[in-house]
Amino acid sequence: MPETRFLLLILLTVSVLSGCATGPNSLAPAERPALTEAQQQQIDQLLEQAIQEDQIGDFPRALELYNEILDIQGNARVAERAARIAAQMNRWDDAYRASAIWMQLQPESDAARQMAVIAGLRTSQSDAAIRILAEDIQNTPDERNPWQHAIDLLIVSAAPAFEPDSSTSRLHPSAVLQELLNATGHEADSAFGWLQRSRLAWRQGRAEQALTYALNANQQQADYINSMWAASLSSQQQAHAQARRLYIQARELEADPDSQRAIHAALAESEVLNQMGEAQESLALLETLPDTIDTLYARALILMEQDQHAVAVEQWQKMAGIAEEPAENSAETTDEAEENRNAWLVAVMAEVLELNEHAIDWYGRVAGERKPTAQMRQAGLLAEIGQLQAARDTLARLRDGSDPGLSEQSYLVESELLIEQQQADVALELLIEAVSEQPASTALLYGRAMAAVQVDQIDLAEQDLRAIIQRDNQNAIALNALGYTLSDRTDRQQEAYRLIERALALEPENPAILDSMGWVLFKLGQPEQALGYLQRAAEGDFHPEIVSHLIEVLWTLGREEEARQWLERAQPDFFDDAVFSDMLDRTGLGE
Repeated sequence: MPETRFLLLILLTVSVLSGCATGPNSLAPAERPALTEAQQQQIDQLLEQAIQEDQIGDFPRALELYNEILDIQGNARVAERAARIAAQMNRWDDAYRASAIWMQLQPESDAARQMAVIAGLRTSQSDAAIRILAEDIQNTPDERNPWQHAIDLLIVSAAPAFEPDSSTSRLHPSAVLQELLNATGHEADSAFGWLQRSRLAWRQGRAEQALTYALNANQQQADYINSMWAASLSSQQQAHAQARRLYIQARELEADPDSQRAIHAALAESEVLNQMGEAQESLALLETLPDTIDTLYARALILMEQDQHAVAVEQWQKMAGIAEEPAENSAETTDEAEENRNAWLVAVMAEVLELNEHAIDWYGRVAGERKPTAQMRQAGLLAEIGQLQAARDTLARLRDGSDPGLSEQSYLVESELLIEQQQADVALELLIEAVSEQPASTALLYGRAMAAVQVDQIDLAEQDLRAIIQRDNQNAIALNALGYTLSDRTDRQQEAYRLIERALALEPENPAILDSMGWVLFKLGQPEQALGYLQRAAEGDFHPEIVSHLIEVLWTLGREEEARQWLERAQPDFFDDAVFSDMLDRTGLGE
């Protein structure tokens, strides 16, 4: 298992149910009708006890106490907390009851309505959930995409991670969508109905069905939205010629060929042409379009693919000019969100063109929701040009305590930069600090384990990986990492084999785990059995560590010609890799 690559696999996920969650410490009583003194005392006692149980993690007891409070008096904050705990415990009847109270007391709360919809669809209250969705759709402007939001909730409601109460059944999302279409005055077999059914099918991973529905919608009503959606799905299905025809149709439906929508369709068409191997035709189409951030960006990418770096830089310079003075270069006033997007695209293209100092400058201009990501990319470039301390300072500024997820990510990025700069010992010190601040973070524990391996602190690495496995015994990545570490750095091969075997059962096609299985079998003196695993791993991920293992096993088996073929293929890419160099020294192939 390549050790450092897993630092790149740690992703931050945000659940619909976790956004803006009320915690137990925020449950101060809200405004409410007058209570008797006895009722007030009872609520105060119940609330104090509920908060204590909530804080120590006894959620079933905390939920029971919150429900007792709601039986006496409806309190929006208590109802919110009860709904969220019930959802986490898959107690959807309780979640619906609490969310209904929450929604009644705070009818303007989007979170309350979302929770009521999800809980309703997971219980016998699907009719109520559909009524809420229909009201939201009818009361929400089209530019806010209410139907897309409704489909998102249908997908969340059907997610396998959430199990319904055993005593209830729930409607399939397709059936819910059909009822929702009827409730809002749409026929399921209308162009609009086909479009929504297509969007739902796509979100469910039914790509072919989604395309069929999209083509039905466009056949019934050929408008810009239907054409663009059908074209996008066609492109995803590799039906490039069909996608191009649909993009052309979308452009022709626009009265103004230089409108934003027409340009968007042309940009999509140019991408399809490029995918079809028609780079020159794609570039020619882009040349017919007015100079905008997007058209210049697309031209620069194609020019880079054609090794026309100097011309691509000229396109970037035009991009930067437009972004510098948006009001003078645009017929419309550029709002703040668009300025930030433009700065982001200029920065990304500068990075692609290896104009690192310009990229650092432009990432520094990005504000809004992209700012944290821009600062992380800025930090990476600062480290690349030798300004490691400036990179670390940039990442440290992201850790202001207001966003634990962002703090976690900044720690991981900083530790990765330190490891890349051969400062694994400093990375380990940083991650020790990070874990002390966020002991519940699996990502930080994993990162610390990998840093510990880098500096041969195998005991600490094993401790952290076992802690992750104790929390989640189905964590294939941690099982594999521990197994590989024990195989590669100790003589505990049988124990390593059992751990990797468990990981492989969970993810049988994962190249990193296949590599680990091959390596432990090789260490156990079974190179013939190891070879098949390593070949599959190398086919799935052409990584220096995997290829090094494969070459070494082939060499050991006396299959020298095959080993040299892999060496010839790998050497240009992996010549400077430390693991690859160690393999060359062990086998003598480097001589």
